[in-house]
Amino acid sequence: MQRWLKYFKLTETNWLVDLSVWSILLMPLILYADINQPFSFGRYVIFMFALVSLLLGLISVGKIQLKYAWWRHPIFWITLIWLAIAIVSACLGVNSFRSWWGTVSRSTGMFFYIGLWLASWLMLLAINSKEQWIKIFSIMSWVGGISALYALLQQLNIPFVVVIISGGSRASALMGNPIFLGQLLLFTIFLTLYFLLVSTGKAKWYYLISLILQIIVIFLTASRGPLLALAVAGIIWAVGLWLVYRPRLREQKNRIIGVVAGMGVVGALLIWLMPRENLTRIVDIYSSSIQSRIITWQTAWSAIQEKPFLGYGNENAWYALTHHYQPGLAGINFGETIVDRAHNFILDQLITNGWLGLFVLLILISCLIWVLTKSFRKYLLQGEKEKAILLWSLLAIVVSYFVANLTAFETVTTAIYGAVVLVGIICLTSFKLPSMVKISYQLMWRFIIGLVLISLLLFDFKFLLPAWRIGKYVDVANDAYRKNDYLQAARAYVRAQEFINPYKLSFLINYPGFARKYSILLLESNLGASTAIAEDGLRIATNIKKQEPDRVAIFMEIPILFTVLSYANPIYEVNAQESFEKLVKEFPHHEYVYLNWSRALMGVGKYKEARQILNQLADNFEITPTSFEFWRALVDIRLNSSNHKYIIADLQTAIIRETNFIEGDQDVLKYIVAYLVSRKQWQLAEYYQEKIVLLSPKDIDEHINLSAIYKELGEYDKAAEHARIVVQLDSSKTELTQQFLESIGQTL
Repeated sequence: MQRWLKYFKLTETNWLVDLSVWSILLMPLILYADINQPFSFGRYVIFMFALVSLLLGLISVGKIQLKYAWWRHPIFWITLIWLAIAIVSACLGVNSFRSWWGTVSRSTGMFFYIGLWLASWLMLLAINSKEQWIKIFSIMSWVGGISALYALLQQLNIPFVVVIISGGSRASALMGNPIFLGQLLLFTIFLTLYFLLVSTGKAKWYYLISLILQIIVIFLTASRGPLLALAVAGIIWAVGLWLVYRPRLREQKNRIIGVVAGMGVVGALLIWLMPRENLTRIVDIYSSSIQSRIITWQTAWSAIQEKPFLGYGNENAWYALTHHYQPGLAGINFGETIVDRAHNFILDQLITNGWLGLFVLLILISCLIWVLTKSFRKYLLQGEKEKAILLWSLLAIVVSYFVANLTAFETVTTAIYGAVVLVGIICLTSFKLPSMVKISYQLMWRFIIGLVLISLLLFDFKFLLPAWRIGKYVDVANDAYRKNDYLQAARAYVRAQEFINPYKLSFLINYPGFARKYSILLLESNLGASTAIAEDGLRIATNIKKQEPDRVAIFMEIPILFTVLSYANPIYEVNAQESFEKLVKEFPHHEYVYLNWSRALMGVGKYKEARQILNQLADNFEITPTSFEFWRALVDIRLNSSNHKYIIADLQTAIIRETNFIEGDQDVLKYIVAYLVSRKQWQLAEYYQEKIVLLSPKDIDEHINLSAIYKELGEYDKAAEHARIVVQLDSSKTELTQQFLESIGQTL
């Protein structure tokens, strides 16, 4: 038992402080999946409660002994200045509400950053020993190894390994996104390298296995930013290693050649084993993701000119990028037109805190590099190689994190790990006090700490805990929504709306879209219920607009919901048209405002009006949405256009532009296939029928239709394959299927 307690103990305080620090260090592995936004908001809540327990643990300690004067460290004061600038920017920005509370999808509001700053210095109070920080870095290294192992098991489709959000062929572990996993591993890979060099015996083999797993998985993330950062920081780390072992290079010549050759073989093997789509994604500099980044950066730079000094405030990149939106992103996909980050460390900081905030942050990075380089040289001259390698490994982490964030942004988990590394650097590079300082809690300090603790308790229990419950109901609703169980989803959404909470509307961003779909489904069977659902969706969308006036994707639902309401009361047709015109005026450069309105008009049978809106879209924008030609073809078919050649050309273009189809598009696709069959356009009919089958894999009739199309194309093997699926789904179709197979020379 004592042995395990020895491993558990991280500080010289008490078990509550140790437990709090452990929960912070294990944050990448701690995940409560049954809540909406578990990777961001879920971890944010866990972290804020860990902060409370950390403070409680420190309060219960009678005295704290300090060995190092970390409060005199320049990094401490630079971070405090940056936080003060961020607070001022948040208060003076375009939307102080969102700056302070943040959004549940990111959860990096000012309350989080203040909590992170507090936790950092509380950890320095509790962990004031360099030996303890080395132990903490070791734990972080193992967290990286475990995350890599988990990601690898996910990629191998091991049954018991839970995949909460799939990255497809790209690894994501429990980080929610391949890029975020890549960022996390940049912290841990260089720490693992350090422990691999300094460890002995079995431990060295454990660290070697962990390192190999992490390198493999960072390649499997197929994320350009982290891979570029790994390459740059890896070269820097190798230079440091050369400086440390330079006197012994001749003795170690053969070993060095072996290591370099081994690394070359491993690298070649990784490239060979990497899925082709991942490799293509990395090397293709003309890919849609890179093109979208370039356009977003141009938009961000344009937005910065409007508020250059203090920026727009925390979490308001959404506002800046929406109101300075540049057409063209719709030609990539809809998701690229709705941007809440510039995906670039420098541009995001300029938007958030202006040139002043960026200046202080660049000073912070420069100071970190200067302090680490200075300490590295000191230990090198003193012959303390292990300490020198540790400091250089931390320098590699700082460089890699900076490079990676040139194409990415901060998340809750990476911000926490960044803060831990930062305060660890402060402790390792602070001046040692001549004699140990003992801090005893006098009345004033107890009052201040008690006030902070009460504030945290109120915040956690009054705001975060109810929001956690909202997130659980919304998770149930979204899960039911994905399964087309609209009744269950509606009930869960009702429960979520019962709370009064600043995060409620941020959780309900999918509700207007759900209300639109559900109200349309109920139009014929229950007009009263349909109207009630549409009105509720309209109410939520309107409230979201008051709180966050730049969520253009949600506001596109407003005219559509008015259109649904017009079934019960024609007067709403005027409101629908006015809402569309208002959206066009507010967001004139957003292509999807036009496209979505045109689709709404199609939904109520106004095809002539829908065609006019599509004409406006084509006239106003050089680059149209990827699905533009598909919907234009559909409306022309509905209008009985005689220009069949033009319609066919549009449907062919829709294929070339890789138009995406989602659940609910089956009816539209069926109409398109029926038209193509009537024109004997079998190749096109095959493509769109395959899309229907992908969306409805258990629909017997659609498999039969696809088999018939394959027969017309002479693709008898494919026709037979889907005919056999029909029998698997419904054995009563055996005789008819057998007759069909015989007609194409196949057997059951």
